[in-house]
Amino acid sequence: MLSTNTKRTAEDMQQKIEQFAGQVVTDLAAAIAGVMTNLGHKLGLYRAMAGPVGSAELALRTATNKRSVREWLNEQVAGGYVLFERSSNK
Repeated sequence: MLSTNTKRTAEDMQQKIEQFAGQVVTDLAAAIAGVMTNLGHKLGLYRAMAGPVGSAELALRTATNKRSVREWLNEQVAGGYVLFERSSNK
């Protein structure tokens, strides 16, 4: 049977591990966001987004692969850098 001190130490260690893992995930997300922001800048994606635009139109404006632009836009939306509005056109 574990003593009270041993239980507290195990709980403290578990909390420290979870905090560390959370910090690692946060740092990785920040690194990826930085890379994606740089990519968008270098490809001219931000400049081409003057007003509402879909991924296909953005790909045409920048001569970039449609799938890559769609994935980049999804990451930008997930990070809160770009707003997504569902199109009324179907």
